[in-house]
Amino acid sequence: MKTSLLFFIGGMVAATVARLASACPCARSMAVKGLARGMNVTEKAKEKLNKLKEEAEGMCREAKACAEAEKQNKPCCHQDSCEVPQDKN
Repeated sequence: MKTSLLFFIGGMVAATVARLASACPCARSMAVKGLARGMNVTEKAKEKLNKLKEEAEGMCREAKACAEAEKQNKPCCHQDSCEVPQDKN
């Protein structure tokens, strides 16, 4: 019961402080700058994640190609040499 009352009072105080801070131009400016930085960090993280995903997809395609080449007893271009021997017929 006491913790519920403390949470209620804490919420009321936080709401009052937020209302007063939103009226202050300095606090609003700081909040907007903080939000902009957060959005910038999120954008950079998404770009890095997409780059990693593309690299992983490429590696997966290469691994599948090598596995298929091994099944057909053909050399994989990612092994010792990238040159595929040609038939001399």
